[in-house]
Amino acid sequence: YITGRAGTTGFFVNGECIEFGDFSGGPGHHKVFESTDVILGVLETARGAACTMGLMFDYCDISVCSNVTTEHLDLHGIETIEEMAQLKLFIVDSAKKAVVLNADNEYSIDMLKHLEGRIPWIVSSRLSLDELTGLYGTAANYCWAAQNSGAEWVWLKEAGGKETKVLPVSDLQVTFNGQLRYNLNNAMQALCASRAQGVQLEIIRNELSAFSPSYEVNPGRMNFYHGLPFTVLFDYAHNEDGVRQLGAFLDTLEVEGRKIILTTQWEVYDDQEIMRRTTFLAG
Repeated sequence: YITGRAGTTGFFVNGECIEFGDFSGGPGHHKVFESTDVILGVLETARGAACTMGLMFDYCDISVCSNVTTEHLDLHGIETIEEMAQLKLFIVDSAKKAVVLNADNEYSIDMLKHLEGRIPWIVSSRLSLDELTGLYGTAANYCWAAQNSGAEWVWLKEAGGKETKVLPVSDLQVTFNGQLRYNLNNAMQALCASRAQGVQLEIIRNELSAFSPSYEVNPGRMNFYHGLPFTVLFDYAHNEDGVRQLGAFLDTLEVEGRKIILTTQWEVYDDQEIMRRTTFLAG
C-alpha cells in the first residue's frame, strides 16, 4: 500500500514527512483523504478534535484504543476518566471490520462489550493466553508475551488458528529489551492492526524490528543522545501515567554519578498556554 499517516508528529506519505506539526485532527485527516497517491490511511484521532469537530470520516476498517488514562481532563467538557472513555469509545466504534483493544487497561478492554459485530484483537503484555481466553472467550484474536527457551517472545493466536511465535521481544528496539512494557503493548497493537488489514507476518516482523526509538524515527519518545560528557534521555511524558512510566524506567538505568532530571511543563489558563520550567536534581 501507499500509506498516508496523520498524527501529532506530522503528515507522512510512505514514511516521508511531507509536513511537520500536529495533524491529529480534522485538517491532518483531510490531507490524507485529499492525497491522490494514498491507498491506506493511518489516522491518529485526537480527543480535542473529536470533541469539537467530530470525526472527519463516516467509518474506518480498523480502530485501536491503546489506553484511557487521566489526561486532558477538564477540557471541552470532559471532567472524568469515565467520560474520556466514552469519548474514545465513540472514536473506536467507527470501525466496521475490527477493533484492537488493550487488556492491560481496564477502560480499553471494557469497550469490548459495546463493539458487537467487530472482530476483536486483544493485546496483553501481562496475561497468558489461558488467562485471556478465560476472560474473553475463544472467538477473539490474541497477542501476548511469554517466555520460550529462555527468552521472551511475542505470540499471536488468530481465532481458529494455532499459536505462532512472531519475534523475540529483544528484537523490538522501542521496548529496550522488554523494560518498557507500554511500548511492548504499542508494538503488539500495531502488529494486530496490520494483521487485521491482511499484512503478512514476515513484513510485520521486519518493520517492527526496524522501528527505532531515535529522534529521526520517533521524535520525543525515549530518544537517547550520546557523545557528550553525559548521556541525555529525552521523552515527551505528557501525562501522569507517562511520568510514572518514565520514572520506573529511569530507576532501572545504572549510571556513573548523578541522574539530573529537567522537566518543562505547560499550564493552561483561559485557553492560553503559559509555560513554566522546573528543574529537579536526583543524586
